[in-house]
Amino acid sequence: MASNWSTDEIQDLSGSTIVVTGANSGLGYEASKEFARKGGHVVMACRSIDRGENAAEEIREELPSASLSVHECDLADLDSIRSFAEEFSSTYSSLHILCNNAGVMAIPRSETEQGFETQFGVNHLGHFALTGLLLDSLIETGGGSIINVSSIWGIVGSDSSTAFNSSASRSFHDSFRPPKMRATRTGPISAATASNARRWLAITEVTPPRLRW
Repeated sequence: MASNWSTDEIQDLSGSTIVVTGANSGLGYEASKEFARKGGHVVMACRSIDRGENAAEEIREELPSASLSVHECDLADLDSIRSFAEEFSSTYSSLHILCNNAGVMAIPRSETEQGFETQFGVNHLGHFALTGLLLDSLIETGGGSIINVSSIWGIVGSDSSTAFNSSASRSFHDSFRPPKMRATRTGPISAATASNARRWLAITEVTPPRLRW
C-alpha cells in the first residue's frame, strides 16, 4: 500500500453489508466509521453491547446518515460466536466484507470459555471460527472479501510459546492439517479457496467434543 494512501480512496460501498469485530474502539471504530461514511451498512460485532451502542452513537453524531447495527459477539466464547453468526444469517441476506479486527494483547494469563489461552483464543481461534461460520454468506454474495487485521509482532512469534503449547491449544492445532494454500492479499474468494476452506473448517467431524462449535 502506498504511504500516501488515504480513506478518500475507499470505493463507494452503498448497498454493502460489512461486519467489523471489535468495532467499538481503536481501529475497529475507525474502520466502522469510514465504511459507514462510504455508504456501507456496518454490523458492529462487539463483546459489550453498551460500549458498542455508545460507539455507534458517536459515529452517528459525526455522520447522521450512518447505517449501523450493534450485535454481541464475544470472541472468547465459541457459543457467542455461533449465536452471532446465526443471528447475522437470519437478519442479513448478504455479506460483502468481513473485517476481523478485534484482539487482545499482553493480558494476564486466563482462558476462554472453552479452555484456550485467551490471547490465542480471541485473536486467532475466535476469528477462525467466525470466518468459517460466515463463509457461505461471503461466497453466496459473490466477490466477498475478508480483511484480517494483524500485528507486526507476528514476525517474532514461535511455536514454542507458552500459549501455543497449552494442552487445549495443541489439541486444536493438531486437529487442523490444512491443504497447502497460498497466502494472498484480501480479495474476492475463489471457488477453489472456498472448497479448501470448507474441508479445513469441517471441525465438527475432526475435533474432540469440547472443540465443536
